[in-house]
Amino acid sequence: MAELVAAVPSLLAADQADQHYADAVRTAVAACAEDTAGQTCYICYGEGDEDEGLVRGCSCRGENGFAHVSCLAEQAKILCDEA
Repeated sequence: MAELVAAVPSLLAADQADQHYADAVRTAVAACAEDTAGQTCYICYGEGDEDEGLVRGCSCRGENGFAHVSCLAEQAKILCDEA
């Protein structure tokens, strides 16, 4: 049991969590940049820009599945609140 407790990472401070989130968003947007060029977010219908690029939320092909990470996060919050 002690091994399990030792393996659980400690919670991040708010500023650390924000930094990890920002790093993850930058990495995801960079990885999706080629696929998402010229596409629009299926949630807010906004385009990807320098402030916030788009990511592909699934492995669909064509013009579906592109979204801002913030739109996906907001949609998840709404769904959790409704549950």
